[in-house]
Amino acid sequence: MLIQQMERLLDWIEDEQEHKGKSMLVLAVIAHGDSNEWLMSAERERSWRVPDLITSMCDNKSLVGQPKVLFLQACRGGKYMYIVVL
Repeated sequence: MLIQQMERLLDWIEDEQEHKGKSMLVLAVIAHGDSNEWLMSAERERSWRVPDLITSMCDNKSLVGQPKVLFLQACRGGKYMYIVVL
């Protein structure tokens, strides 16, 4: 996503009126990241810190007591993951 799209999505997550009456929030994010907990935009700019994203989801008063599920796939810098064959 472009950084502007990521900012709009974060605004949507934080908008209490948007989630009023909803029974849960599910968010799936696939992005590049870095070793300092940042997710990167398509322009390779830092856009979201993972802890801040989680806090935004949990602090939405319209979703208190409702399940919040975050699926996150992001690299964390220069470490490589090895394939495991089962």
